[in-house]
Amino acid sequence: REQKLINNDILLSAVYLDPRYKVLLSNTQLERAKIHLKHLWAKIISLNRNDNSINESNKNFNRSSSNSCETASTHDEFENLLKLKERQQNLTKTYSSRESDLYRIETELERYNIEQKRFNRKINVLQFWNEKKQNQSELYKLATTVLAVSATQVSVERLFSGLKFILS
Repeated sequence: REQKLINNDILLSAVYLDPRYKVLLSNTQLERAKIHLKHLWAKIISLNRNDNSINESNKNFNRSSSNSCETASTHDEFENLLKLKERQQNLTKTYSSRESDLYRIETELERYNIEQKRFNRKINVLQFWNEKKQNQSELYKLATTVLAVSATQVSVERLFSGLKFILS
């Protein structure tokens, strides 16, 4: 049972972002948690970008449908070439932006790992992250996502019932 807990990246990430219990993790577990959190951040960023691109597509569609007389003359090869170049530029911008986002979250995670001191176990971790919302907004988003994992799921209940044997 202990192996299942130790090998669960979600649990490792939650413990990593809980300053009360982060000290329980080994260096290997810390690295696994950081890797999982970086992947999670990439997914969050990707979802946000997809939402933004859908909204932008809807705006463009509305704009183009209102200019229907102009669109009839734009179905030529040159216009298609311009659209292709525009999409390529947008992909390049998205890729470089994604890389900078990942670098920033990696830096934030490392800074948190080094600077964050352990708190008393009776302190409310959600209140702690709520206070950090302005200064460390990326970590706040990660923490609220990771710490929101349901504790009433059967699989999670089994993990937590096994946790009592580890901590005792």
